[in-house]
Amino acid sequence: MIHRPVGCPGVLGNLLDDVLVEELTALGLDNILVYRHTTVTAVKRGNRPGVRPIGFIAHLDAVDVELLPGIHPQRLHFTGRDLCFHPREDIWIRVAEHPEILSYTK
Repeated sequence: MIHRPVGCPGVLGNLLDDVLVEELTALGLDNILVYRHTTVTAVKRGNRPGVRPIGFIAHLDAVDVELLPGIHPQRLHFTGRDLCFHPREDIWIRVAEHPEILSYTK
């Protein structure tokens, strides 16, 4: 289900949420909702019995990232092992500290 209210402001916001809705749909999320103030929510259901769903929420802003050299978007894939978010700063999510994340691996 995708719900998009009438009169969402801003052409750029509409373009961004269109891309995000496409990506969320391709990833298998459902109950995708696009709200009037450029917020998008969705649900990723578990692929095993008893696994709780993951809620997704994003607020979309248009910003000229060229003005902010410290911002480097990335897409990470969780395989069931510790996941490094930022090697230089040594920022990790550790499976031993958060074993609940193992429920979300395929």
